[in-house]
Amino acid sequence: MGGLIKADFKKLFKGKTLLVCSIIAVCFGALMIYIMNMSINMIESQLGMMSSIMGGEDAILELSGIPQRNVWSMVNYLFTDSDVGILTAICICVFITSEYSMGTFKNSVSRGFSRTQIYISKFIVSVVSSLIIVSLFVIGGIIVAFISMPTNTDVSLWQMILMIFTYLILAVASASMYLMFAMLFRKTGVSVATSICIVVFVSSIFQVLGVFVENFSNYSRFWILNTFTIVEKSCLDGEIYIPLLIGLGYIVVTGAIGLMVFRKRDIK
Repeated sequence: MGGLIKADFKKLFKGKTLLVCSIIAVCFGALMIYIMNMSINMIESQLGMMSSIMGGEDAILELSGIPQRNVWSMVNYLFTDSDVGILTAICICVFITSEYSMGTFKNSVSRGFSRTQIYISKFIVSVVSSLIIVSLFVIGGIIVAFISMPTNTDVSLWQMILMIFTYLILAVASASMYLMFAMLFRKTGVSVATSICIVVFVSSIFQVLGVFVENFSNYSRFWILNTFTIVEKSCLDGEIYIPLLIGLGYIVVTGAIGLMVFRKRDIK
């Protein structure tokens, strides 16, 4: 089993997909915080005269849907951004579907590895690649935030650690979902397209329904990419167990479906 995992990591790091996605993630994270900083400056300059009426600049930023100007708010904002999921989906889908096209799955089975062992190995590699991309995305933004923003925040160190841990669990859950899609569709183009559509369109549908359907937010939080957005509030309200349980639930369900499909599918 250890040799199988080692071989999978070797293939992952040997390929160019993870490298390209990682470079894009760092640059994208830095660019997002740079743009966010410019947006905050613009709002503060344009609405500064209204701050006394609307309760201060922080209240204006809150009404505008823009985080406060401090490093932690930017870190939290980056973790809740679902766009990085596109890079994660591409990396995982390309890696897994290439295993089908190159006949690697057949070779692993012929060497005596069970399908469960093979799936667990792919799951571990998928999770690591996802965490690398997400971490680099956040690091790129943190660098810009530290240069241009203060570090003061009302959030305690323990709350930060708890939220970051929850975000990482949700990232693992997302990776498990993309692995499931790759196992279901097997073709690179179809797997990547489906995953991106899930990231973009399903999240958009939930946002639209949230506007027109009363109390729909209570249900939309169960969509994994929306769960990221409730982590901070859940932690501050003492309900961090909600996003944690949702993330763990996705890991179990998508993992079970993906493994079941893989075990029943012919490998050529």
